[in-house]
Amino acid sequence: MSRADSSQDQSSFQVTLRRALERVGDPAWLAANSPLATPYFLGERGVDLEQTGSSPLGRALQTLLYETADSLWEGGPPPTSTALISAVEEARQAQGNAGDEYAYMILELRYFRRYFQPGEYPVESADIAVYLAVSDTRFFVHLREAIDRLGQVLLRRVQPAVRLERPQSPEIFIGRSRELGEIAAALTAGNSVSLTGPPGAGKTTLSTVVGEGWPGGHAFWYTFIPGLNDTLDALFFALAHFARDHGGNALWAYLAVRNGELDPAQAAGLLRADLAMMDDPPLLILDEVDLLRTSDGEPRSAIHSQLLFFLESLVAMAPTLLIGQRAYVDTPVFLSLPSLDEDGVVTLLDSAGTHLPRSQARRVYDVTGGLPRLVWLVIALLRSGEDVEEMTRLPLRGDAVPLFHRLWRRLGREEKELLVALSVFRRPTPGDAWTRHEVARHSLYERRLLDLSDPGEIALLPFFQRLIYQELRQEQREQFHLQAGYIRAERGEYTAAAYHFAQANEPELAVDVWFPQRELEIGRGQAGAALEVFAGISAKGMSKTMTRRLKVIQNQLYLLAGETNQVAENVHSITWDMDDTLTAEAYAQAGRAVYVGGNVNGALTHYAKSIEVLGIMIREIMDKHLLRGRILLDEGDLKAAQVEALLAEQRLITLRGQIAYINSDYEDALEDQAALQIAEGLQRADLIAESKRRVVEV
Repeated sequence: MSRADSSQDQSSFQVTLRRALERVGDPAWLAANSPLATPYFLGERGVDLEQTGSSPLGRALQTLLYETADSLWEGGPPPTSTALISAVEEARQAQGNAGDEYAYMILELRYFRRYFQPGEYPVESADIAVYLAVSDTRFFVHLREAIDRLGQVLLRRVQPAVRLERPQSPEIFIGRSRELGEIAAALTAGNSVSLTGPPGAGKTTLSTVVGEGWPGGHAFWYTFIPGLNDTLDALFFALAHFARDHGGNALWAYLAVRNGELDPAQAAGLLRADLAMMDDPPLLILDEVDLLRTSDGEPRSAIHSQLLFFLESLVAMAPTLLIGQRAYVDTPVFLSLPSLDEDGVVTLLDSAGTHLPRSQARRVYDVTGGLPRLVWLVIALLRSGEDVEEMTRLPLRGDAVPLFHRLWRRLGREEKELLVALSVFRRPTPGDAWTRHEVARHSLYERRLLDLSDPGEIALLPFFQRLIYQELRQEQREQFHLQAGYIRAERGEYTAAAYHFAQANEPELAVDVWFPQRELEIGRGQAGAALEVFAGISAKGMSKTMTRRLKVIQNQLYLLAGETNQVAENVHSITWDMDDTLTAEAYAQAGRAVYVGGNVNGALTHYAKSIEVLGIMIREIMDKHLLRGRILLDEGDLKAAQVEALLAEQRLITLRGQIAYINSDYEDALEDQAALQIAEGLQRADLIAESKRRVVEV
C-alpha cells in the first residue's frame, strides 16, 4: 500500500473525529486523548483553562460535537425520539438516504445516544443496519458519509485555518520609551505609522507593546509569510475573522458565500463598514510588509502588487502599524528604530539578571551591535553556562550565526530534536503534539527560542527557524515535513498538510489529502496558499487518478487567481477518459478559461466536451434510477418509485439547461428553474444547491 493509499486511514481528520465520537460520552477520555479537546483546536470557545476537575476541555469538545450535530437540522432537532423517528422517515421518503436528517440519525444511533439510551435497541452496528433497513455494507458507507458531513460542518464552525496571531509579550522591555510614545500618539490620533529598522532591532517587540496598550484592546496582528498568507484573500479572511469577533459580520458573511471568488472593491467596502461599527477603534498591525517587494522596491508578483494596492487604502480605514526593514506603503508617519546604545545593552543585561562588569558589557555591545535579538542570544549563552570571556574570540560584526552555533553546542539532545522538528513549520503548531518534550520546551522557552504565548500553541521564533532549517540535510527536511503533514491533517488543516507532504517529496499524499476537501479549503481562504503548493507539483510518476486530480486542483486554483493561460494547456497535457467525472470538470475549467481570454469558439468546444461526458454519465444515472424505480414499483412502494422518476427528470432537465446555456440559448436555459422546483419538492439539499447555482449562472 502506498503512502497516498494509507494516509487517510492513518491520520486524517475524519479518523480523529471518529475516535472522538466513539468516546463522546466520556469528557475525561476526550481531554486526555483527543487532539480536538485542546485549546489549539477549540480556540475561543469559552473554555476556562483555570478550571480544575471534570475535564473542561473534554466537556467543551463534547458540547461542540453535540451543537454541530444539532445544526444539521434547520431550526434544531425534534424534541422527542418519536418525533425524531417520524421526521427522519419523512426526510428519507423525500430524499432517500442522502440528507442531513438521515446523517444525524446514524450519528445518534451509533455514537450520541441522546434520544436512545445506551443499552436501548438498537445497539450493535448490525442491529442499527437492520433498524435502518439497509445492508451492513451500506450502513458503514452511510456512517462514513455522516462522519464526513459532520466534519465539514465542524471545521466551518471552528475555522482552524484562520488563526488570529497573538504575539508573545516581551519578558523585558527597555530603552524604547521615546519611540513607544511617538507611535502611540500618532496611532491614537488616527494616523497610520511605518516602523522600519534593521533585523533584530526589536520592531516586533515594540509593536507588541503598542498593541497590548491599545485603548479598548481591539488590536489585529498579521505577519506576512511568503507562500502561506501573502495573498489578498488570506488577509481578507483574517480581517473578517477579527471583525466578526468584535461585532462586524458583513465581510465574514460575504466571504462565506463567495467560495474563493471575491471582488476586492466589494470586500474592502464591507471591511470599512465592519471596522467603523466597532465600539472601540481597532488597531491593525502588519508585520514583514517588506517581504511583498524585492530589494529594488518592485512587487514580487502580480498578487503582491494587488495586495500592496489594498494596503494603501487600508491605512486610511483604521490606524495601521506597518512593520518592515524598509517602508513601501505611504503613511502619514515614518519611524526608524535604531539599535540600542551601550547603556541600553547594559540595562538589558542587568534586567535579565546577567550582571557584567562594564568592560564585558561593552564587549557584548561590540559583538551584538546593540541589536536586542543578539543581546538575548548572548543572555541565552550566559544562562547556559558560557563564559563571558569567550566573547572576546567573536568577531565585531553583529552576526547571529556564530552566537547561535555556540548556543547550539550547549543544547541537549532532546532540545535539538524538538528545535529541528519545529523548524519545518511556518506557523505555530499544536502544543499537544509535543507533550513528550515538556522539559525541553520549558528549557528552550527560558532561552527565548520558543514562543508559547498562545494557549495550546508552540512555535520556534522565525529568526531561529530559518537558521536551523537551512542547516538540515534534505533527508531530514523530508522526514520532519512528513511528520508535520500528519500533524496538520489530523486536525483538519488540509492546506498546511498538503504543503508539508509536498515538501516531504510525497506529492500524491498532498493531492490525496487536499482534493476531497478543496471546496472547504477554498471557502476558508486557503486558495492562495494552496496554489503555491500545487503549482509546484509535477505529475511525473503519479498514478493516472492522482494526475487527473492534480490537474483539476491546479486549474481550479489558476482560475481563482486569474491565471487562465495555464488552464487549457494543463487540460491538454494528459489523456482523459470519457466516463470520468473529472474529465467533465476539467473540460469545463478549460472552457471557462479560454472564454475569459476571449476565445468564444474554443470555450464552446471545451464545454461541448464537458457536456458529452456529462451526457454519458447522466444516461447511466437515469438508467439506474429507472431500474430502481421498476424494482420499487414491483415491491409496491409507489412513493419511492415516484421519487426515482423525479430524480431522473430533475437530472435530465439540468442537463438540458446546461446544454442550452453552452449554446447561448438563455431562454431554454431557464429550465434550470424547473429543476430547482423538483429538487425543492424532493427536499434534496444537494440538488437544491446545484440547481440554485445553475439558476444564478444563467
